[in-house]
Order: sequence, then structure tokens, then C-alpha cells
Amino acid sequence: MAGFGGPAGPMGPMGGPNQRRNPLDPIIYNFQHRWETDRQFRAAFSAITAVITVVLLCACVGVASTLATSAIASATGGSSSSGGSLDTGTGHLSGNQPIPTNTVAPWNAPSFPQASPNPNSQTPPPSPSAGPSPTDTPAGGPGPIPTVTTCGGGGSGITYSFSPSCPLVHSQPGTLSIHVPGYAGHSLNILIEFNISNCTLDFTPANTPPLDGSGRANIGFTVPACGANSQYDIGGMINVSGGPTTGINAAPVQ
Repeated sequence: MAGFGGPAGPMGPMGGPNQRRNPLDPIIYNFQHRWETDRQFRAAFSAITAVITVVLLCACVGVASTLATSAIASATGGSSSSGGSLDTGTGHLSGNQPIPTNTVAPWNAPSFPQASPNPNSQTPPPSPSAGPSPTDTPAGGPGPIPTVTTCGGGGSGITYSFSPSCPLVHSQPGTLSIHVPGYAGHSLNILIEFNISNCTLDFTPANTPPLDGSGRANIGFTVPACGANSQYDIGGMINVSGGPTTGINAAPVQ
């Protein structure tokens, strides 16, 4: 039977063309067949390959170590025993002779010039300034020592007075009378301090009657017991909403 453009070649035993076969083909075919069908063959082959690889690596390391040792020995002129010599580039040294090294010259300690101390300026040190006098108390706070003996006063168009006694007595009723002409109907803010340590009455527009038609108001209260026998004047302030403000200064509570 003719092929494409020519006669057919002789047929081999398998019915195909009688071609020349590579002698490695059966080996490769058998290896592939066993690798694909035999699990034990794969395991054995892998183990043998691993052993061969390790042996080759060890051999390579040994060869590299031998070559490195030879190179180092060639560079240093070979090893020397205790009686041998070493070439340092500056001459041969015996095995027990130290290698010369550069040394730093001894450091000389610096010298400092002698300096004389500064003479005394003879200026006296500053003295502390005097503190505030007893009369320098903040406006509106409890009054100074010695105390006043009156129970009324005023300023900025406001007059005030405490009753029924002067001085007021602790735990007894008291009244603060206020007169501010020209401010009829205005509300009041009042603060009364009976002692230096948190003994205070606070009157706000919410709990204090406003000034009446003549600009007057009477504020009743009970004198706090914490103000008893105070060494400070009664202090505080009176404020008219939209109007003036004045401080309070009256005799201390008894």
C-alpha cells in the first residue's frame, strides 16, 4: 500500500513500520510502568535517591573543606608549631614571639590655670516683703481684726442694717433691712458671712422678696450657730439686679 507520495515501508512484528528502536526505550517504559503501578517501588526508589543525595552532599562538603584548608595554608605559608615561624608581612616571627601592634602614646593630663574667686560684693541679701496687714481683707468677706461695733452701713446708694440687737446673737432671729431708693421692684442677691470658715447664708431672687414701692426690703433669718463668738466681722454683699452692689461689714456674732 502506497503512502503519501511513495511506497510503504516494511512492516514490523506489531504491524507498524519496521523502525529502529532506541535500546533505552524498554528501560524507560519498565521504569514508568513500575512507578505508576507499584507503590513499594516508588518508596524504595525515593529512599535510594535520598541516600545518594546525602552522600553526594557530604562528598561536596569534604572536597570544599579540603580546598579551603589548602587555600588558607597557602595564604599563611603553612601552619607552624611552637618552634616554627609566621610571616606577618613585616618579617618572620617565631612561634612564641608576640605580633607587633601600634600603640598610643601616653595621654598627658591637661592642666588648668589657677583662678582666684570673685570678691564679695558686700551687697546684703534681699529681705522678704512684709505680708498684708490685718485690715487688707477682700471686699465682701468677713471683716478685719479689730472688729467694728456697728450693725449697719452702705455704699453705692444702698443702706442696710441688722436688727433686733447689735451685735447679733447666734441661734437667735435676725433681720437685714435694705433701702435702695429708685429701684422699686428690683430683685436682690444677698450673701451674709458670719465667720471666716464656711458659715454663710445665701439669698437669691427665688427665695428673697424684691424691693417694695419705696425701694425697701426686710430679710428675716436665724443667726447660724457656727457664727457664735466669732473673731471676725460679719461680711458679705448686697446686689440689686440691674443696679448697684455694696459690701457688708457689721459687728461679729456673739
